[in-house]
Amino acid sequence: TSVDKGVNHYIGSVYQGTNISTNHGFELMDILAMIWVAGMVCMVGYLLISYYLMRRKVSQSIIIESGVSICDEISSPFLMGIIKPHIYIPSRLDKTKYEYVLAHERMHKKRGDALWKIVAFVLLSIYWFNPLCWISYLLFCKDVELACDESVIKSRELTWRSDYCQALLECNNGSRKVAFIPVAFGEVGVKQRVKNVLQYKKTKPIIVAVI
Repeated sequence: TSVDKGVNHYIGSVYQGTNISTNHGFELMDILAMIWVAGMVCMVGYLLISYYLMRRKVSQSIIIESGVSICDEISSPFLMGIIKPHIYIPSRLDKTKYEYVLAHERMHKKRGDALWKIVAFVLLSIYWFNPLCWISYLLFCKDVELACDESVIKSRELTWRSDYCQALLECNNGSRKVAFIPVAFGEVGVKQRVKNVLQYKKTKPIIVAVI
């Protein structure tokens, strides 16, 4: 009680006659916060809707072996799923290209790229207002494919690599879009990927150690 009386007396004596302004409207930071949340909701909504639409596309796919299905509704092979990643191949794809497509998608599966791509998109959803994050995401998607290509071809001879490049070109649907959900075989930077595959040289252990 004595403390309360002392504090009340001090506040009354110091702030007596002071007008306290009351703002019932929105301040700039409130507006910016609402825009940020709205943008984040739109990004996450786009992620979920894209995933749902892709699931609908592959709902009528036919399993040809464990973890692999063919589908009439898709134009490029891709890996989709987190807990049990599944490979989907377009039915129009020449069967002679299956070996190269499956080698690529199974490497994505081994590396856990489908999960990392979703994590990257969630981070992009949080920092959607930053242009550098968009650039980073696009470069990340490109690097995922380049790294996967290198992992697949590092122990292969030149003839196999040439056939792999041919499969890449055949699976390229001409679109420049970056798929946000699947890890696709021929979606991202096919021209550069073909060049890297044909010019690939295994990094010497001494260089790796220095780096």
